[in-house]
Amino acid sequence: MAMLFHGRSRLSASRTVLVTSAVVTAVIIGVRQTGFLQPLELSGFDQLTRLRPSEKPDDRLLIVGIHDQDSHARETPLTDRTVRLLLENLEALAPRAIGLDIIRDVPVGSGKNTILEYLQLLETMQRTERLIAVCRVRDRFDHGFLPPGGLKADQIGAVNLEADPDGILRRALLTVLPPTNASGEAASVCEDSDAALGFGLQLALRYLNVEGIALERSSNGSLKLG
Repeated sequence: MAMLFHGRSRLSASRTVLVTSAVVTAVIIGVRQTGFLQPLELSGFDQLTRLRPSEKPDDRLLIVGIHDQDSHARETPLTDRTVRLLLENLEALAPRAIGLDIIRDVPVGSGKNTILEYLQLLETMQRTERLIAVCRVRDRFDHGFLPPGGLKADQIGAVNLEADPDGILRRALLTVLPPTNASGEAASVCEDSDAALGFGLQLALRYLNVEGIALERSSNGSLKLG
């Protein structure tokens, strides 16, 4: 009789634990769905990121920046002539890919040669097949901007960014789903696909292409490399 009572007590305790666990789990999931825990989660993620060991610069990458001490720093933004000369100098080094993260959807210059210099820049861009230029796909908050004219789809990468609710950028988009106008046609080559590829992804693909690694799309829309 004592053994039977002890068995029932253990069963009752197990049920209590299971019910309590289910209630606590449901409450946590409910609170999490409201976004109440998100600031704590993002803060914890940031702290863990800071604790990661520092990584050495990758010698396969070269970043060309513009600083206050540069002679062209007074140009805001850089003129078409300066950008063209920059591309020509980089092209002479024969890199696998050149990423130009400079908006160039309209002529930028001064004087009567502005249009001519813009056309010369576009000609250089079109001739530099390893070049990846930037555009921004439209959305309900942003009109975006067009890529330089005359470039092919694989020479263009989207630079749409998604900030978290606290206004901090923690991620980059691999693909961006472009909108369509009333006629169903894309507004530009930047949006002329099922999903525009991100700027960083386009550069990585151009680099990996030399290694014989190409992007594959599965039937469910996933992306696969190697």
